[in-house]
Amino acid sequence: MTSFDEPLTKALDPKTAKLLESVLDLRTAGDLLRHYPRRYAERGELTDFEDLQPDEHVTVVGEVTRAMRRPMRNKGGTWLEVEIVDGRRGKIYLSFFGRASHIAETRLRPGVRGMFAGKVGAFGQGDKRRWQLSHPEFEMFDESQDGAERFAAALVPIYPAGKDVTPWAIRRALGVLLDTLEPLDDPLPAELRTRR
Repeated sequence: MTSFDEPLTKALDPKTAKLLESVLDLRTAGDLLRHYPRRYAERGELTDFEDLQPDEHVTVVGEVTRAMRRPMRNKGGTWLEVEIVDGRRGKIYLSFFGRASHIAETRLRPGVRGMFAGKVGAFGQGDKRRWQLSHPEFEMFDESQDGAERFAAALVPIYPAGKDVTPWAIRRALGVLLDTLEPLDDPLPAELRTRR
C-alpha cells in the first residue's frame, strides 16, 4: 500500500517519477495527490456526425474504415489519418502526429469500433467539407451503449503539465496511486459520523 509520504520513485515507475520531479517538483505521493486539476473538460454528449459544428468539443461513436500514413509536407516523417464512419453516411477523419500516431496505428485498425472525443475542425467547403479531430482521446468498446454514454458523460481533469509531462500522463500516474493508496483516516470525528 502507498502512503502520502512515500517517494514517487517507490510508488510509480522510475521514469515517470523522475519526470514528475524534474518538471513539476512532485516528489511524494502526497505531492502528486495535491497537484489539483486547473479545470475540468467535458467530453460532451454523444454527437451525431450530421450535427457536428466547428470548434465544438464532441464525443462520437464510429467504426474505423481506413488508416493511412501520409507524408508531412514541410517536415520529414509521416502522420496518421484514420477514417471513421457512423454506419449511415457520415465520416470523420482523425489525425495523429509523432509518437501518438504509432500508438493509434496499433489500435485503430479497420473494423474496430470506439468512442472518439476531441475538438472538431472543418476543412473544405460545401460537399467537399471534411470533419477532423486532431489527437482525439479514444476508447475501444464492446457494443454496449451504456459504456459509450458513461465515457461521454465523464468529466476529464486537466492538470497543470509541462514539457514531456502531459495531463494524460499525470492522470495515469494518479490512477496508479489511487489504486494502491492505503485507507485514509476520515477527517470527520467519529462522534459526528455516528450521530449523523
